[in-house]
Amino acid sequence: MKQIVKEYEPLLVDCCVNEDKIRILNKLSEDLERRKPLHALALSEEAFEMAMADNDEKGIVKSLLHIGRSLWLTGNLEKALERLIDGLSRVRKLNELEYEVEFLNALGNVNLYLKIYDRALEYYGQALNLAKVIKYNKLIAGLLNNIGEIHYRLHDYSIALGYYEESLKKFEEQDEEAPKTVPLINLGAVYLALENFAESEKYLRKCLKISQTEKDAIGESGSLHFLGKLAYKIGDKDAAIGFYEKCLLVNREVGDVFSEVELYIDYYYVAKDNNEIEKGIAYLKRSLELAEKIKAKDFICQICSLLASSYELKGDVEKTIFYYKKFHDQTNEVTGFEQESKLRGIAIQIKAEETQRKNKAFEILTEELERKTQELSRSYSQMKVISEIGQSITATLSLKKVFRRIYENVNNLMDATVLGIGIYNRAKDAIEYKLYIEEGENAPVFDIPLCSRSSWAVWCFKNKKEIMINDTEKEYPKYLEAIKSTYGTMRPSIIFCPLILEDEVIGVVTVQSKEKNA
Repeated sequence: MKQIVKEYEPLLVDCCVNEDKIRILNKLSEDLERRKPLHALALSEEAFEMAMADNDEKGIVKSLLHIGRSLWLTGNLEKALERLIDGLSRVRKLNELEYEVEFLNALGNVNLYLKIYDRALEYYGQALNLAKVIKYNKLIAGLLNNIGEIHYRLHDYSIALGYYEESLKKFEEQDEEAPKTVPLINLGAVYLALENFAESEKYLRKCLKISQTEKDAIGESGSLHFLGKLAYKIGDKDAAIGFYEKCLLVNREVGDVFSEVELYIDYYYVAKDNNEIEKGIAYLKRSLELAEKIKAKDFICQICSLLASSYELKGDVEKTIFYYKKFHDQTNEVTGFEQESKLRGIAIQIKAEETQRKNKAFEILTEELERKTQELSRSYSQMKVISEIGQSITATLSLKKVFRRIYENVNNLMDATVLGIGIYNRAKDAIEYKLYIEEGENAPVFDIPLCSRSSWAVWCFKNKKEIMINDTEKEYPKYLEAIKSTYGTMRPSIIFCPLILEDEVIGVVTVQSKEKNA
């Protein structure tokens, strides 16, 4: 770190007092955050040491903010929490309200990455309320984007879009161009997820243009990567490779290894589509090497699963088993690691809150924020249940036990009288239900001919569309010629979803309730 600081010493030559050096070091750190976060960290830590030696409380606070943000950008989340909470406590004593907003926003970002979404929203909410009071418009725009990011991660795309669009509108009211890249790339990502390719490309190209003009390497790398994903989605593999290669060059300048890991996975998908299995495996091995280097366990799980599938296609049983086992072991490790990280993060914050309560009560959230917090809490609870289902699946090899556990967990989300999975049987030309539970009881195997005109499952399968109905008697004419139950009792509230594997419908899954409007 000291070696990095030496590179910037010529810029400090004319400073007569430490106060000026601290100010310049922190300004350099802020300027370098999105290009060279490790350099930003080294400079802000140097500023912090000087400020501590001089008992310069303002210098300490500003240094802690830049240290916390740089630690967050380099993935050291627990250390980032400690520095930011210390800084928040200090800044509240100084009554520096703009910096208080900055600390709250940064704490929201760290909790977002720790996947503690309810606490992230709480920090963003406090920051947004305070920013509105003091008219800190620059941060208002950023906070709206960050709240949108929570909803994007929870797949609430319509809500995320609203926040991203409002964020962009606020940024456009200001003179600076560079900050616009954040909501622009996020809008591109959401529209890509919604398969609105024209809108996605519009926002991503605008982001790329601004990023290149403003020399924002992180924004340039991100927009190139998403443009590659977009090209791949619409079937233009050559264009996808072109964007990935440009992204790789820019990204190596930035030093974002996480992005490089994901890029090689994307290269694999192109190779797989071209039936270049060996090349695809080579990309995955390079990705795995990088992921293991930075201990990116989520990526390691994904890559091991893809390698196992690739070797299975080649007929290499030994390597298939090796990577499936590694995938299973890593999945268990990830679950434990995520829980430990969240618990440590929460423990750090609870300890800090006990101290803060003695000095100042937290800002009371507005009625609108409380409503949004409740919405998010519901989404988060649903995610926890989905996580439990995933853990259940990896805990046993018995298909019937897995299905029973899914049934029990789905009932924690909704009133599920029926849960069924039907798979298309080509020989019978019918949807065959081998897994079907009604009122807690396993049903015998039964099937529904694909020629049926009174079957919700058949309609769902043939049209590749989901069905969600709260009153079957009232709504069936939109889908069926007649209404009747193939097995068991007809339920008034139903969901049917097609099961799709590599763009081919292989069956349906259904959840049904005995209650109307369930």
